[in-house]
Amino acid sequence: MIRKGNVYKLRQHGDPGNGMTVLVLSGEQANRETGHIVVAPIVQGRAKLFDGSITRPDVQFRGHVHHVCLDRVRNAPEHILRHGLGSLPYTEMAAVEAALCRLLEL
Repeated sequence: MIRKGNVYKLRQHGDPGNGMTVLVLSGEQANRETGHIVVAPIVQGRAKLFDGSITRPDVQFRGHVHHVCLDRVRNAPEHILRHGLGSLPYTEMAAVEAALCRLLEL
């Protein structure tokens, strides 16, 4: 079952060893009904470029700082989610959802 807050690697064409790391933003019911998952890439590192950016909130995942790229949200078919890497802690996912709410208010 794919749930909001889960982190996956996407299956990439031509390069089976690498794939984009993504955070699932859509809920279970929407995922089940549509067969498509709303995801946002997450990138590791503490880039000064993203500090304070409303579209790139910081989250802690596996002991490292990552940026959720809310400006690159996409719809992905379920079959390209390669394997699960875990899930964001509740407090970190709440920060992502708060950033999404701020974006939608603009």
